[in-house]
Amino acid sequence: MAFSFEDRSFVVVTSGMTRIFNQKFKKVFNQRPRMLPHDQVETMTGYRIGGVCPFALNDGVKVYLDYSLKKHDLLYPAAGDLNAAIRLSLDELEKYSRAAGWVDVEKEIAK
Repeated sequence: MAFSFEDRSFVVVTSGMTRIFNQKFKKVFNQRPRMLPHDQVETMTGYRIGGVCPFALNDGVKVYLDYSLKKHDLLYPAAGDLNAAIRLSLDELEKYSRAAGWVDVEKEIAK
């Protein structure tokens, strides 16, 4: 998910079965979550909505990985297009995304 803060943008990669928990997000980033407006996603990240991947982003876009990812052996993040994904291990995702760090901002969706 792509967020903005002032003139910067950043991506938080979470498990597909979670959503952002506002209070946790604010505690981690010292701000309320503000998703990038639809018309700015491609300009800020380099990818269209639905295809924002956690690597090869525009300069200055940081990537954070949510702890919700750690319960999966394999991950399938978007790979630049609505119809593209890539299979990665957690270690590979951390390496290729050049993650700025791990965060806990998720709220698990009830099954």
